[in-house]
Amino acid sequence: MAGPNTWAQSARADAEERILDAASALFAERGVAAVGMDDIARAAGCSRATLYRYFANRELLRSAYVLREMSRALDHLASTEPPSGPAPDRLVAVIEAAVAYVRDRPELLAWFASEDFAVGPVLAENAGALAAAASRSRVAADLPALDDPQVFDWVVRVIVGLLAHPGASAEYEHELLVRFVGPIAHG
Repeated sequence: MAGPNTWAQSARADAEERILDAASALFAERGVAAVGMDDIARAAGCSRATLYRYFANRELLRSAYVLREMSRALDHLASTEPPSGPAPDRLVAVIEAAVAYVRDRPELLAWFASEDFAVGPVLAENAGALAAAASRSRVAADLPALDDPQVFDWVVRVIVGLLAHPGASAEYEHELLVRFVGPIAHG
């Protein structure tokens, strides 16, 4: 039998998910910078007081959103067929899959498309949690170089760069990754 703590934790998690889902829809529609806490409360169907009970400020809500979506992206990458071949080729394939995952989701792409919002600080604030989540994924098990925090940070920066400033073509991006990023998988 589940105790009161389990029920309360489940209710809190459900409320947080509902709020983050509402924020996600607004990010896709308006862009990250244009979405305020009042907008999110209205979209989630809750009062501002309720919203602030779960997320004390916009930065904490954004951090929770980034961590949730990173976790979902890692789950997606782990559920797909792992790339084969040498480690540098596998690293390039994982980066390309991560970029494609974000590009296919307007709510995520909004984080990289705004000129008046920088995703970098949000990622920097959550670098430790992102690295910990990645280290627990099958992707990291397949690419041991990602266990190095600096390598992981560099790969995230490459992904952010490709999302914020896409190359002229997928082929050009692939060539850049093969030439400049793949070799770090050798260790």
